[in-house]
Amino acid sequence: MIDEVKRIRRRLSFKKAEQAALSKLVEMDKDNGRKIGYLIRLKEKLEFKISTEASTLNAEKDLVRRINEVDAELDHAIKSRRLKKRVELIGSDIEDLSKQIEEKEKLIKESEKKLDELYSNLRSTMGRSSSRQQRERQRSAPKQQEISLADIAIIKEKNGNNSDNSAEENEDIESN
Repeated sequence: MIDEVKRIRRRLSFKKAEQAALSKLVEMDKDNGRKIGYLIRLKEKLEFKISTEASTLNAEKDLVRRINEVDAELDHAIKSRRLKKRVELIGSDIEDLSKQIEEKEKLIKESEKKLDELYSNLRSTMGRSSSRQQRERQRSAPKQQEISLADIAIIKEKNGNNSDNSAEENEDIESN
């Protein structure tokens, strides 16, 4: 899955670079896409004029030159429209690739969580616990109150234990 994400990210970066380059070209030729219909009608009129009207040789040559000029403009306008369409398609490809990356990353995170759980279960069944689990247990376990031996001696004195054994124990405790 990680290799797939890397591959998709590479494709995404190439698509973004391609979109940036093509969008600059489209911005330069904004008006050409609109006049395709006009150029097609003009070309048809000129061709109809050549085929139906009787004219001199020079007039027909001028019409043919004009048709060639219109044809060149028409080709340029069609290429401009194709570039615009291609930029739109690349934009949709970029969105699709971004969605794929998000989905794959979610799957990777879910897999990591499952693997962590399985690993901790395996360690617990083998009798080993990870240092992370030990730290969590120490934090969650209630702290036991520590009582020193001196505190025990004071408690015994308060209880009225004045026997010889307890006095000796108190002396031993105080000496330690």
